[in-house]
Amino acid sequence: MMIESGTTSDRRNRIVIFMVVCFAFAAWFARDGYVAYPAENLEWAQQQLPQIPEGLEVNPKAVLANLQRVEVGTSVAEMEGLLGKPVLIHEQKHWYIGPAAYGCFLVLGDKVRQVEVKESGEHSESSLRTQKVFFMGMGVLGLVALGHLIRVTKLRVVLDDAGLTIRGRTIRWEEMESLDSGDYARKGWVDLVVRTGATSEPVRIDSYLIERFDDIVQAICERKGFTPPFTSQSET
Repeated sequence: MMIESGTTSDRRNRIVIFMVVCFAFAAWFARDGYVAYPAENLEWAQQQLPQIPEGLEVNPKAVLANLQRVEVGTSVAEMEGLLGKPVLIHEQKHWYIGPAAYGCFLVLGDKVRQVEVKESGEHSESSLRTQKVFFMGMGVLGLVALGHLIRVTKLRVVLDDAGLTIRGRTIRWEEMESLDSGDYARKGWVDLVVRTGATSEPVRIDSYLIERFDDIVQAICERKGFTPPFTSQSET
């Protein structure tokens, strides 16, 4: 006699569904935080420019904190050291466009003489950060689910002449003392009471985790003379 079982398709499918949902939301948040929101903010910033330069792109250095560090009296060298080259210079105004804000600095001589910094009212830097945090969180959950799925698919429960091998442990037939099926009707599992030396301990056999749960429990009951939980449930 030999009965071998992996995990249930229901358990596997639930993990797969959860994993797919996590990765789908992670992709959605990543798209918003890294692509869609900055692109919409770029369109908003373009409307402020006196002219659209060729190859206009978002400057990742032009975040609100850096833009606000440029003050009246800041030198061009200091400004460019902080923000890089401007995307546009028009009528002595140096324009910078970041992921969620823009800065316009009037330069006379070698110094900034006027400062204008505005943050997008639709997709602020805080909003972008939130999307990125959600992306990372859902991505981590998806990876955890993937790891769990790999472990689950490796589950093997074997019942043969040597006994029951479950979770890497082999329980010999003579160690099987009784079967506690009190939770079967409500929770779908039974506890195989195993005697090891002078003590007894329960080993759980769960119908949600084990595909051939019925076959394994029925075979144990037939060989050991235990009452199958299916019989007691049908009688109620």
